[in-house]
Amino acid sequence: MLKKADALICAAVLCAGLIFFAFSRHAKPGDVCEVYVDGARVQTMDLSVPAVYEPRGGVIIEISGGAAFFAASTCPDKVCVRAGRVSNQGQTAVCLPNNVYIAIVSSAPGADAFSR
Repeated sequence: MLKKADALICAAVLCAGLIFFAFSRHAKPGDVCEVYVDGARVQTMDLSVPAVYEPRGGVIIEISGGAAFFAASTCPDKVCVRAGRVSNQGQTAVCLPNNVYIAIVSSAPGADAFSR
């Protein structure tokens, strides 16, 4: 059986984890979204500036709230649109039928090798 003190400790650890998760989900200053079409980088967008970009006819990438996402696509299954928002370094989203890829990287000097 759990004692009252054990339950309080578990609740405190759970709250701390939720707070950490909530704050770690936001883009860091200097994070950018790189857009690739057919394997070539065609655009780099700052995640702190709301924007809409159409890299290929009917494929629309939107930046808002510190995250990037496929707002619309001409592909038949719309997996890329349902994939949701990407905002952390290393996260990606891909529209395979249209060969469009977005990746979140850091534009800060000294970024780790994974983000470049």
